[in-house]
Amino acid sequence: MSQGLRFAVAFSIGLGGAIPATAFAGDVYMAANGSDANDGGSAQRPVATLAAAVQVAAARSARTGEDMTVQIAPGIYRGQTLALDDKRMRGRLTLAGTSSKADSYPAFYGNGTGTFLRYDGSAGRDTGLTVRNLRIVDYATAITLNGNRNDAHAFNRGTTISGNIFARIGTDTTKGLGKSTAAVRLVNSHDNVIENNWFKTIRNYPVTACAGLHAMYVAHGSSGNRIVGNTIEDFCGSAVKLRDSSDNNVIDSNTFRTTDRTTGIEEWFCDLGKSEECTKKSGECPSTGNLARGNRFDGIDQLRRVNIRGTRKPRPWCDAAIYDRPRISASETTD
Repeated sequence: MSQGLRFAVAFSIGLGGAIPATAFAGDVYMAANGSDANDGGSAQRPVATLAAAVQVAAARSARTGEDMTVQIAPGIYRGQTLALDDKRMRGRLTLAGTSSKADSYPAFYGNGTGTFLRYDGSAGRDTGLTVRNLRIVDYATAITLNGNRNDAHAFNRGTTISGNIFARIGTDTTKGLGKSTAAVRLVNSHDNVIENNWFKTIRNYPVTACAGLHAMYVAHGSSGNRIVGNTIEDFCGSAVKLRDSSDNNVIDSNTFRTTDRTTGIEEWFCDLGKSEECTKKSGECPSTGNLARGNRFDGIDQLRRVNIRGTRKPRPWCDAAIYDRPRISASETTD
């Protein structure tokens, strides 16, 4: 951390009633021409990185419990990543572009590797996190929300991902990089809202490495999520993949558009009874109670629009009652 930022954080934590009014304004300002030596307290004193902005926001929130918004000005931001967890903020945290026009969203560019935003939380409570109006380009993964896949009670919940652009997400395996599996990944993450985002060119390279990359990967007990009004264009894995006890998700009014022979919405689990490659020792189970409605499929044939894979034979490690429930109820799909 820069000396100026250390001073700003220490000042806000340590001086009690002497803290200037700007310290608790609820907003932290960020700009491409900013400096992490600034305090981020106004648009005239912006910080330059998400890491610095969140540090300032966390210090203020720890003192007051206040909800914080990082106001991100239009511009190009290169090589930034952010790691969050369930211990840093007392109030809610919003990361927001200040422009509502997509052509002037703040644009975060990676180098084809890594994850733009990773959240780790397994305490079974709300993340308090909102991400909106950002352009995220050239990362292996855009956003991942991670609970504990081996403990159903160790989840996170309540993130909103809204109005963003995710473009050129994936890896080039010819450069020795591992295969990316998701643009937005949920692992034991509940009750999130993923709405009105645009996913464009979600691909690993070459094409032989591409099929396992999904625009939205809803996995390992990720239940009660709402995936609404998104556009997913130019993808080669399933656009939405449900896996392993990810129940009661609503996939509503999305547009899926691709020329690849791939699936719009897929439900699957790794069957421990059939494969030695399953890595979850307790075994995975089907996802049930999911609803797909009002979705539009362009360039995807009827049989690939909603695809349920894996055995329907009950497995002893799964609750027998789930086999009486539909895995995906699909209705009102359009061409």
